Amino acid sequence: MEYEVWTDGSCIKDHDTDSKGECGSGYVILDKDTGKIIHLHGEYIGVTTNNMAEFVAVELALEDLIARKLGPSIHITIISDSKMVVEGLSDNYNIRQPDLVKIIKRIRKL
Repeated sequence: MEYEVWTDGSCIKDHDTDSKGECGSGYVILDKDTGKIIHLHGEYIGVTTNNMAEFVAVELALEDLIARKLGPSIHITIISDSKMVVEGLSDNYNIRQPDLVKIIKRIRKL
């Protein structure tokens, strides 16, 4: 079985200079064999950074797929518009921010 997972995070800040704001994360899971949407989800995740919202979207999607017990032999392609997510999960960025380091470790375990 093959799935595409489209993820996104967003953040509304009071000022351009703010690093944090009200954030949401969302994802869509698509069954590549049938072309049908398995699930779409979006949720408010609180006050955090846009980068964290982007990573949380990936984490939520993977947790969703695991909960569906689809079996051990599935292939997942994660599609994100966040360069931080793509490069961070590919080990192309040296991410040091502690909260981002933690979520990347959790995503890798999933």
